[in-house]
This record gives sequence, C-alpha cells and structure tokens, in this order.
Amino acid sequence: MNGKKKLNLKKGIIFFILFGDIFFCFCQNTKFKVNGDINIYQNQTLRLNPVPQSINPPSNPSQGDFYFDGNSLFYYNGTEWKTVAHEGEVFFNNEDNALYYYDGNKWKSIKGGGGKKTVATRIVAAYNSLDTTCEGGVYFNSRADYTCDGVDDQEEIQKALDDLGNSGGVVYLLEGTYNLSSPIIFDDGTSDGIKDSAKSLIGTGAGTLLNVTAGSVAIRMDSVSKVFISKLRISGGSDEIILDNTKYSTITSVWLEGAIMLYNNSSHNIFFHNFFIGKAQIGDATPNAASYNIICGNHFHGTTEDTSGAIFLYEWENSLVVGNTITNKKANGVRLYNSSHNLILANQISSIYGTTGTIGGA
Repeated sequence: MNGKKKLNLKKGIIFFILFGDIFFCFCQNTKFKVNGDINIYQNQTLRLNPVPQSINPPSNPSQGDFYFDGNSLFYYNGTEWKTVAHEGEVFFNNEDNALYYYDGNKWKSIKGGGGKKTVATRIVAAYNSLDTTCEGGVYFNSRADYTCDGVDDQEEIQKALDDLGNSGGVVYLLEGTYNLSSPIIFDDGTSDGIKDSAKSLIGTGAGTLLNVTAGSVAIRMDSVSKVFISKLRISGGSDEIILDNTKYSTITSVWLEGAIMLYNNSSHNIFFHNFFIGKAQIGDATPNAASYNIICGNHFHGTTEDTSGAIFLYEWENSLVVGNTITNKKANGVRLYNSSHNLILANQISSIYGTTGTIGGA
C-alpha cells in the first residue's frame, strides 16, 4: 500500500509516507528519516521494529529488509544490498537496544541508561577481547570501532589514531592481546599529513597486552607533544618505547617486560610515572640532550642476568629522579654521565649485583 498521511502538531507538521515496504517520516523544515519496519497504532504509539546486527547479510532477504554490520547500515532493494548513509537517518539496533543516527560520517548510538557505554573517541578490540566473535575469519566486536584479528594488530590501532585527525583525541584498547609486527607511530604528519600531538592511547591495565615481535618496537614517538600513554602491558621487543624529539608528554601505569625503554634525542618535559619494569631501563647509552624530565614512582625489578641497569641519564639536565624502587639489578641503580643540574632523591635501591647502587659518573 502506497500513500501519504499528514499529522498536524502544535508546532510543525510531520508527514508519514509509505512506498511499498519503505516507510519515511519527514518533519517540516527539518527532515527526519526512519529506517526499518515501523508500526503506527491508532491513538497509541509509533514503534520502530529492531534492525538486526550481523557481520554477514541475512539469508533469504525480502525487499525492505535492513541489517547493521557494526559500521554500516544496509537495505535490500529486492535485488541487492545497498548501504544507507544519509545524514540524520536513524534506526533501532537490536544488538544493544539503542537508537543509532548517521552524523554524515558514521553511525553513532543514542544510548540510554542501559545501553553500552563508550569511553573514548575511538575504541579498538583485540581478537580475544570480551564479546569479540569470529565468522568466516572476520573478527567483530560490537563494543568497538575496530576489531583486530591477532595478526599485524598495529594496523587497526594506527588507523584508529589516524582517524582522530589533527585535533587530538583518545584511542582506547579493550582488554586482550594485540600482536604487533611494527610500531604504533605518533609523529608530526610529515609522511601522511596527520599530526599525532595531543593524542592519547589508553588500555585497561595489565590486561591490555601489546605483544611485540622480537627486535621490534611497540610505540615510537617522533616530533610530537602532549601525548599521553597509560594502562598498557608491553612484552617481547628489545626497545619497547622510543621517544625522539618528544615534548610535554606523559607515560604512566605501564608494565614493561623483558625489554629496554629507549629515550632518545632532545626530548623534554616528559613525565615517567608508575612504571612496573622488569629487565628494562629508562634511559639510553647514547647522548640524549634531554632536560626538564621527571622519573617518579616507578618500580624496577630485574634478575641476576640483567645488565641493563635501571635509570641511565646520558647528557640530561634540570631533571628529577624521585621515589623510585630499584632492586635485583646487575648493573647500576641510577647512573648519570655528562649530566648536570639534576635532582636525585628518595629512591630505594637494593640488591644491586656487580656494582653498587650509587649515583656516579662514567
């Protein structure tokens, strides 16, 4: 049945238009389009029938059917599935019982009190995160904007960071294992035009594991500022975090396992806080020209085979090393070389093998 009905309100007019199995609702001056089946009950309510969510199209569809794959809405026109992507359109998602609207760029949820929550500009799920499913080799998680498959997971994480654009934002990694074959990059946009300053990468704590290919790096920062890294566990690489010409940034609540944290080349005003570091160190054995940095409240616990030491400041100045716990290391606790105007105090250093835990020169 095709037809057109008009409903007069105290303010404005709503038109209900039915073309075959497609229902449209328009408001005067402001268009409001509804996707999916809809029921109108006389003297009662207007009801949206839920649109199912699935990675793959429903089998044996009928004209007018809709489905949502987590990112795009599809409509079956009787012959093929077509995407629906017009700004202002809405539908009701049966997966999380929430209304979704299209903002001209992506579908977003209008969540009620019982709906699933978002905590960041972009959310990434691991292949083994809670609620991640796999159908036909394709991984999907309704709680995330991107879902990794366990191989080269830096690609999905990098895309999330890049999709933030040049205005900053937060990428949140759900719990699970992210296998990285190359670094997650924060840079000044020289190569791709996307600037990564003022961006944050945050996990759930030790439950978010960045598993790095041997000899590779987890995170590299180059010519950026105001970056925030927090609540991650990193394992497997030799140099797990590299900073090059990085300023006014914070790295906190990170677990480093079996690797060196390399700090390199003219980085200033960096706050290293609340690290849990195994066979690793903060510092580098190359000149750094670093200044105005703070290494505070970190926990270093090595093994008798570990020769990296804990904190090595090479050509640092005007920096603060305070309140760190260093134990069971085979090299230096805190070592300074060709450095000046630094304040070292209230660090607990014990069980240092091969040398003392004192602060000294070369």
